[in-house]
Amino acid sequence: MKSDAPRTPVLIPGPLTLVLSAAVARGSGQTIVTDAIGRPTSPWAIGTVPGLPEGFRYHDLRHHFASLLIASGSHAEIVQERLRHASPTPRW
Repeated sequence: MKSDAPRTPVLIPGPLTLVLSAAVARGSGQTIVTDAIGRPTSPWAIGTVPGLPEGFRYHDLRHHFASLLIASGSHAEIVQERLRHASPTPRW
């Protein structure tokens, strides 16, 4: 079951706002994810990035974030909120 949470703002650390603002300023608009020559591209298309394993997907970043939250001892409700899930219960 999906929640309405995807429409809500996400709080990010102050230093990240500076990095994202600089990325937007280097570009030609509000797009942060671009191809090799600076054209806007899908945020789901990472392509080949040095250091990432073959077949790495943008969604894998979400899984990594969830793993970091769990490893740090975050409660299930916190993980649910950060991932914007309707329920903290796994769906498998």
